[in-house]
Amino acid sequence: MKKELLQYFYQEPSQFFSGEKLSRRFHCTRATIWKTIEELRKEGYQIEAVPNRGYRLLSTPDRLYPHEIQARLTTAWAGRHIQYHSRIPSTQLKAHEMAKGGAEEGTLVIAEEQTGGKGRLGRPWHSPEGTGIWMSLILRPKLPLEQLPRITLVTAVAIVDAIRHELRRHAHPLPPETIRIKWPNDVYVVLNPKERKKVCGILTEVNAEIDRVNYCILGIGINVNQKAQDFPEELRHKATSLALSSGAPWNRVKLVTAFLARFETLYETFQQHGFQAIKSLWEERAFPIGTPIQVHIQDQLVSGTYQGITEQGALLFGHPNGQLEMIHSGDVLV
Repeated sequence: MKKELLQYFYQEPSQFFSGEKLSRRFHCTRATIWKTIEELRKEGYQIEAVPNRGYRLLSTPDRLYPHEIQARLTTAWAGRHIQYHSRIPSTQLKAHEMAKGGAEEGTLVIAEEQTGGKGRLGRPWHSPEGTGIWMSLILRPKLPLEQLPRITLVTAVAIVDAIRHELRRHAHPLPPETIRIKWPNDVYVVLNPKERKKVCGILTEVNAEIDRVNYCILGIGINVNQKAQDFPEELRHKATSLALSSGAPWNRVKLVTAFLARFETLYETFQQHGFQAIKSLWEERAFPIGTPIQVHIQDQLVSGTYQGITEQGALLFGHPNGQLEMIHSGDVLV
């Protein structure tokens, strides 16, 4: 009922709706409408009540409530089932547990805070309360195991597009083209060639057997509204938030729904037509060809240039002597 009521309010944000009209619309009593309004108020929604005019939604809380996300959702399956936590050790661990229990594709685990968030290679992911988007999406891809690493690349395109969409929609001063992908699993804000900071990380984990994929967990961490002091000292020179970079706070719910909508479209395209249908989109959003990078090769940090990716999603690394080398996994420094 909360989701449906919010959807109705969002259709005409400044409009008053009488209790009688709402009760007819939702086939319930006026007492049920009043009770739902009171529940929303307790969650932080500001809802005005004026005699003989009705109710009007004035503002929403900065929380990732399932009914708030789903009231704005346009997807067919992504995010249609959401498990929300104010505090949790890891959305990724919870999503694994739910997937093993049979949770359907598109189920989303989302939290205000993680106390044990992890990135690639088990590295800790700083996830302070109420400032970012910490979520894990359950997928059940009908794909060969060798194609699954490309889901990370598909996800990066969806994240960049969602952030750029919100930048354009709300006229943030940050130019959309400053949001860039770094192979294989990061999104950066690139203010200039010398100021490049990470704003998002992606962690894709797979549960599979020899002949089939059971499920895939897509973990995403986006730094949205952190202030500089919210980052540990050791991260301040290499990480940022969208608010820090743009100079204005962001609506986290709108960013979640923009991502889910774009990801659903790209994921279905990937499953139907392969990565070749996504590759050019990824390259358009990545660091420019020729960007100086460093790659760990055989325990050595080697300097060279980024030269694109292959049809399989491998990195094309340009050595100083002009030789191209395909890198299938590893860390890249920019």
